[in-house]
Amino acid sequence: RGANGARLIGWLHGNQFEDFQIRFENFSVDNAGLYSCIGPRGQVNASLTVVPQITHHSKEVRVFEGSRLRVSCISQGYPDSSITWKIPGGHAGPPVRTQTISGTSSSELVVQNAGSNDNGTFVCQAQNSAGASRAEVNVLVMEKLHFVNFSRSGIVSAAGERVVLNCQVAGYPTPTLSWYFTQPGRASVKRSETGPTYTIETMQQANEGNYTCVAESMMPCCPQKTAQPSISTSFIVTIESPKDLSGDCKTDTGAGCFDDGSSAAPLKVTTSLTIGALMAFLFFF
Repeated sequence: RGANGARLIGWLHGNQFEDFQIRFENFSVDNAGLYSCIGPRGQVNASLTVVPQITHHSKEVRVFEGSRLRVSCISQGYPDSSITWKIPGGHAGPPVRTQTISGTSSSELVVQNAGSNDNGTFVCQAQNSAGASRAEVNVLVMEKLHFVNFSRSGIVSAAGERVVLNCQVAGYPTPTLSWYFTQPGRASVKRSETGPTYTIETMQQANEGNYTCVAESMMPCCPQKTAQPSISTSFIVTIESPKDLSGDCKTDTGAGCFDDGSSAAPLKVTTSLTIGALMAFLFFF
Protein backbone atom coordinates (compact mmCIF):
# COMPACT_ATOMS: atom_id res chain seq x y z
CA ARG A 1 0.00 0.00 0.00
CA GLY A 2 1.04 3.57 -0.56
CA ALA A 3 1.35 6.25 2.10
CA ASN A 4 -2.39 7.01 1.88
CA GLY A 5 -3.36 3.35 2.22
CA ALA A 6 -4.24 2.87 -1.48
CA ARG A 7 -3.31 -0.42 -3.10
CA LEU A 8 -0.45 -0.27 -5.55
CA ILE A 9 -0.36 -1.83 -9.00
CA GLY A 10 2.98 -3.12 -10.27
CA TRP A 11 5.05 -5.93 -11.60
CA LEU A 12 6.77 -8.51 -9.45
CA HIS A 13 9.79 -10.18 -11.02
CA GLY A 14 11.72 -12.41 -8.67
CA ASN A 15 12.17 -10.30 -5.55
CA GLN A 16 11.91 -7.02 -7.42
CA PHE A 17 8.73 -4.97 -7.52
CA GLU A 18 8.49 -2.52 -10.42
CA ASP A 19 6.07 0.25 -11.31
CA PHE A 20 2.94 -0.61 -13.25
CA GLN A 21 4.80 0.08 -16.47
CA ILE A 22 8.19 -1.49 -17.28
CA ARG A 23 10.49 -0.41 -20.05
CA PHE A 24 13.64 -2.21 -21.17
CA GLU A 25 16.20 -0.01 -22.85
CA ASN A 26 18.59 -2.87 -23.59
CA PHE A 27 16.61 -6.04 -23.22
CA SER A 28 18.70 -9.15 -22.53
CA VAL A 29 18.24 -12.69 -21.33
CA ASP A 30 18.71 -11.40 -17.77
CA ASN A 31 15.39 -9.55 -18.12
CA ALA A 32 13.54 -12.67 -19.26
CA GLY A 33 11.41 -14.78 -16.97
CA LEU A 34 8.08 -14.76 -15.19
CA TYR A 35 6.44 -11.41 -14.35
CA SER A 36 3.38 -11.05 -12.15
CA CYS A 37 1.09 -8.03 -12.45
CA ILE A 38 -0.33 -7.45 -8.99
CA GLY A 39 -3.35 -5.22 -8.43
CA PRO A 40 -6.44 -4.78 -6.27
CA ARG A 41 -8.26 -7.66 -7.95
CA GLY A 42 -5.41 -10.16 -7.90
CA GLN A 43 -2.55 -10.90 -10.23
CA VAL A 44 -1.88 -11.83 -13.81
CA ASN A 45 1.25 -13.67 -14.88
CA ALA A 46 3.25 -13.01 -18.03
CA SER A 47 6.35 -14.73 -19.32
CA LEU A 48 9.02 -12.95 -21.30
CA THR A 49 10.92 -15.45 -23.44
CA VAL A 50 14.16 -15.06 -25.33
CA VAL A 51 15.14 -16.87 -28.52
CA PRO A 52 18.29 -18.90 -27.72
CA GLN A 53 21.58 -17.54 -28.95
CA ILE A 54 24.64 -19.74 -29.23
CA THR A 55 27.33 -17.97 -27.24
CA HIS A 56 30.20 -20.46 -27.48
CA HIS A 57 30.91 -23.31 -29.87
CA SER A 58 33.75 -25.18 -31.51
CA LYS A 59 34.65 -23.46 -34.77
CA GLU A 60 37.33 -25.60 -36.38
CA VAL A 61 38.33 -29.07 -35.21
CA ARG A 62 41.18 -31.14 -36.68
CA VAL A 63 41.91 -34.71 -35.63
CA PHE A 64 43.77 -37.68 -37.10
CA GLU A 65 41.99 -40.80 -38.28
CA GLY A 66 41.16 -43.24 -35.50
CA SER A 67 41.25 -40.63 -32.73
CA ARG A 68 38.41 -39.18 -30.63
CA LEU A 69 36.54 -36.18 -32.01
CA ARG A 70 34.89 -33.66 -29.67
CA VAL A 71 32.69 -30.67 -30.57
CA SER A 72 30.80 -28.46 -28.09
CA CYS A 73 28.03 -25.89 -28.08
CA ILE A 74 26.61 -23.54 -25.40
CA SER A 75 23.48 -21.43 -25.77
CA GLN A 76 21.70 -18.73 -23.79
CA GLY A 77 17.98 -18.00 -23.80
CA TYR A 78 14.74 -18.33 -21.87
CA PRO A 79 13.45 -20.86 -21.19
CA ASP A 80 16.45 -23.15 -21.29
CA SER A 81 17.00 -24.63 -24.70
CA SER A 82 17.59 -28.16 -25.88
CA ILE A 83 20.55 -28.74 -28.22
CA THR A 84 20.70 -31.22 -31.07
CA TRP A 85 23.48 -32.03 -33.53
CA LYS A 86 23.43 -32.64 -37.24
CA ILE A 87 26.53 -34.36 -38.58
CA PRO A 88 27.68 -35.23 -42.12
CA GLY A 89 25.34 -37.98 -43.26
CA GLY A 90 22.44 -37.18 -40.92
CA HIS A 91 21.44 -36.39 -37.33
CA ALA A 92 23.57 -37.51 -34.43
CA GLY A 93 21.40 -40.07 -32.67
CA PRO A 94 22.52 -43.02 -30.56
CA PRO A 95 24.92 -44.77 -32.96
CA VAL A 96 27.72 -46.75 -31.38
CA ARG A 97 30.39 -44.21 -32.32
CA THR A 98 28.65 -41.06 -31.02
CA GLN A 99 27.81 -39.88 -27.53
CA THR A 100 26.06 -36.66 -26.53
CA ILE A 101 26.83 -35.14 -23.14
CA SER A 102 24.14 -32.56 -22.36
CA GLY A 103 23.87 -29.95 -19.64
CA THR A 104 21.73 -26.85 -19.08
CA SER A 105 21.64 -25.23 -22.53
CA SER A 106 24.92 -26.94 -23.41
CA SER A 107 26.02 -30.02 -25.29
CA GLU A 108 29.19 -31.88 -26.21
CA LEU A 109 29.23 -34.43 -29.01
CA VAL A 110 31.90 -37.13 -28.85
CA VAL A 111 32.70 -39.29 -31.90
CA GLN A 112 34.86 -42.34 -31.33
CA ASN A 113 37.30 -43.59 -33.97
CA ALA A 114 36.89 -40.63 -36.34
CA GLY A 115 37.16 -41.45 -40.03
CA SER A 116 37.01 -39.83 -43.44
CA ASN A 117 33.18 -39.99 -43.40
CA ASP A 118 33.22 -37.47 -40.54
CA ASN A 119 34.80 -34.77 -42.69
CA GLY A 120 32.52 -31.80 -43.23
CA THR A 121 30.25 -29.46 -41.29
CA PHE A 122 28.72 -30.30 -37.92
CA VAL A 123 25.64 -28.19 -37.04
CA CYS A 124 24.63 -27.35 -33.48
CA GLN A 125 20.99 -26.25 -33.07
CA ALA A 126 19.56 -24.74 -29.89
CA GLN A 127 15.76 -24.52 -29.55
CA ASN A 128 13.17 -23.43 -26.99
CA SER A 129 9.56 -22.23 -27.08
CA ALA A 130 10.64 -18.81 -28.39
CA GLY A 131 12.58 -20.04 -31.40
CA ALA A 132 15.85 -21.59 -32.51
CA SER A 133 19.37 -20.71 -33.62
CA ARG A 134 22.26 -22.69 -35.06
CA ALA A 135 26.02 -22.64 -35.47
CA GLU A 136 28.43 -24.57 -37.68
CA VAL A 137 31.62 -26.44 -36.79
CA ASN A 138 34.15 -27.28 -39.52
CA VAL A 139 35.64 -30.75 -38.94
CA LEU A 140 38.70 -32.10 -40.71
CA VAL A 141 39.73 -35.72 -40.15
CA MET A 142 43.30 -36.12 -41.40
CA GLU A 143 45.33 -39.10 -42.53
CA LYS A 144 48.92 -38.77 -41.37
CA LEU A 145 51.41 -38.16 -44.14
CA HIS A 146 53.55 -41.20 -44.86
CA PHE A 147 55.90 -42.41 -47.58
CA VAL A 148 54.64 -45.26 -49.72
CA ASN A 149 57.54 -45.52 -52.17
CA PHE A 150 60.85 -43.69 -52.57
CA SER A 151 64.32 -44.10 -54.08
CA ARG A 152 67.26 -45.32 -52.04
CA SER A 153 69.17 -42.60 -50.20
CA GLY A 154 72.46 -42.94 -52.10
CA ILE A 155 72.43 -42.91 -55.89
CA VAL A 156 75.59 -43.28 -58.00
CA SER A 157 75.20 -42.58 -61.70
CA ALA A 158 77.54 -42.53 -64.66
CA ALA A 159 78.08 -39.18 -66.33
CA GLY A 160 75.57 -38.49 -69.09
CA GLU A 161 72.95 -40.88 -67.76
CA ARG A 162 69.32 -40.00 -66.96
CA VAL A 163 68.47 -40.11 -63.24
CA VAL A 164 64.92 -40.26 -61.86
CA LEU A 165 64.27 -39.70 -58.13
CA ASN A 166 61.03 -41.10 -56.74
CA CYS A 167 59.13 -39.82 -53.68
CA GLN A 168 55.52 -40.98 -53.30
CA VAL A 169 53.55 -39.77 -50.28
CA ALA A 170 50.00 -40.55 -49.14
CA GLY A 171 47.77 -38.72 -46.64
CA TYR A 172 44.78 -36.40 -46.29
CA PRO A 173 44.39 -33.60 -47.16
CA THR A 174 46.23 -34.65 -50.32
CA PRO A 175 49.87 -33.52 -49.94
CA THR A 176 51.81 -31.31 -52.33
CA LEU A 177 55.46 -32.14 -53.00
CA SER A 178 58.39 -29.76 -53.45
CA TRP A 179 62.03 -30.51 -54.28
CA TYR A 180 65.12 -28.76 -52.88
CA PHE A 181 68.75 -29.05 -54.02
CA THR A 182 71.76 -28.47 -51.81
CA GLN A 183 75.52 -28.66 -52.45
CA PRO A 184 78.24 -28.46 -49.78
CA GLY A 185 78.81 -24.89 -48.67
CA ARG A 186 75.80 -23.54 -50.54
CA ALA A 187 72.28 -22.59 -49.50
CA SER A 188 69.37 -24.87 -50.37
CA VAL A 189 67.62 -24.00 -53.64
CA LYS A 190 63.96 -24.80 -54.31
CA ARG A 191 63.48 -26.44 -57.68
CA SER A 192 60.52 -25.59 -59.91
CA GLU A 193 59.64 -29.26 -60.26
CA THR A 194 56.74 -30.54 -58.15
CA GLY A 195 55.21 -33.97 -57.88
CA PRO A 196 56.40 -37.43 -56.86
CA THR A 197 59.38 -37.58 -59.25
CA TYR A 198 62.40 -35.42 -60.00
CA THR A 199 64.36 -36.04 -63.22
CA ILE A 200 67.97 -35.20 -64.07
CA GLU A 201 68.03 -35.59 -67.83
CA THR A 202 71.82 -35.65 -68.24
CA MET A 203 73.91 -36.39 -65.18
CA GLN A 204 76.96 -34.15 -64.79
CA GLN A 205 79.12 -32.81 -61.99
CA ALA A 206 76.91 -29.76 -61.48
CA ASN A 207 74.04 -32.11 -60.54
CA GLU A 208 75.93 -33.81 -57.70
CA GLY A 209 74.50 -33.01 -54.28
CA ASN A 210 71.64 -33.55 -51.87
CA TYR A 211 68.05 -33.62 -53.16
CA THR A 212 65.23 -33.26 -50.61
CA CYS A 213 61.57 -34.09 -51.18
CA VAL A 214 59.20 -32.16 -48.85
CA ALA A 215 55.52 -33.14 -48.50
CA GLU A 216 53.02 -30.60 -47.12
CA SER A 217 49.31 -30.99 -46.41
CA MET A 218 47.26 -27.80 -46.60
CA MET A 219 43.75 -27.00 -45.35
CA PRO A 220 41.06 -27.45 -48.04
CA CYS A 221 39.49 -24.13 -47.11
CA CYS A 222 42.73 -22.18 -46.85
CA PRO A 223 45.57 -23.04 -49.28
CA GLN A 224 48.07 -21.06 -47.21
CA LYS A 225 47.24 -22.81 -43.92
CA THR A 226 49.09 -26.00 -42.98
CA ALA A 227 46.85 -28.85 -41.87
CA GLN A 228 49.53 -31.05 -40.29
CA PRO A 229 53.32 -31.21 -39.90
CA SER A 230 55.28 -31.75 -43.12
CA ILE A 231 57.57 -34.74 -43.75
CA SER A 232 60.70 -34.99 -45.88
CA THR A 233 63.37 -37.38 -47.13
CA SER A 234 66.71 -36.78 -48.85
CA PHE A 235 68.73 -38.42 -51.63
CA ILE A 236 72.49 -38.04 -52.22
CA VAL A 237 73.34 -38.17 -55.93
CA THR A 238 76.94 -38.56 -57.13
CA ILE A 239 78.78 -39.37 -60.36
CA GLU A 240 80.46 -42.75 -60.63
CA SER A 241 84.28 -42.48 -60.62
CA PRO A 242 85.93 -43.80 -63.86
CA LYS A 243 88.21 -46.84 -63.58
CA ASP A 244 91.91 -45.98 -63.45
CA LEU A 245 93.90 -48.17 -65.85
CA SER A 246 97.14 -46.18 -65.51
CA GLY A 247 100.22 -47.11 -63.48
CA ASP A 248 101.42 -50.74 -63.49
CA CYS A 249 98.61 -51.94 -65.76
CA LYS A 250 100.35 -51.49 -69.17
CA THR A 251 99.91 -53.79 -72.12
CA ASP A 252 103.20 -52.83 -73.76
CA THR A 253 105.05 -54.66 -71.02
CA GLY A 254 103.17 -57.81 -71.67
CA ALA A 255 101.13 -57.43 -68.46
CA GLY A 256 97.45 -58.17 -68.56
CA CYS A 257 94.68 -56.05 -67.01
CA PHE A 258 91.85 -57.34 -64.87
CA ASP A 259 88.36 -55.75 -64.76
CA ASP A 260 89.15 -54.04 -61.47
CA GLY A 261 92.20 -52.28 -62.97
CA SER A 262 94.87 -54.47 -61.35
CA SER A 263 97.76 -55.84 -63.42
CA ALA A 264 98.99 -59.34 -64.10
CA ALA A 265 102.70 -60.20 -64.37
CA PRO A 266 104.06 -61.22 -67.87
CA LEU A 267 104.06 -64.94 -68.53
CA LYS A 268 107.64 -66.41 -68.32
CA VAL A 269 108.53 -69.62 -70.24
CA THR A 270 111.63 -71.53 -69.12
CA THR A 271 113.37 -74.66 -70.61
CA SER A 272 115.96 -77.05 -69.18
CA LEU A 273 118.04 -79.71 -71.04
CA THR A 274 120.16 -82.41 -69.38
CA ILE A 275 123.81 -83.03 -70.54
CA GLY A 276 122.87 -86.49 -71.88
CA ALA A 277 120.08 -85.14 -73.96
CA LEU A 278 122.38 -82.45 -75.35
CA MET A 279 125.10 -84.99 -76.41
CA ALA A 280 122.48 -87.20 -78.12
CA PHE A 281 121.21 -84.21 -79.97
CA LEU A 282 124.71 -83.26 -81.26
CA PHE A 283 125.66 -86.88 -82.20
CA PHE A 284 122.49 -87.23 -84.20
CA PHE A 285 123.30 -84.20 -86.30
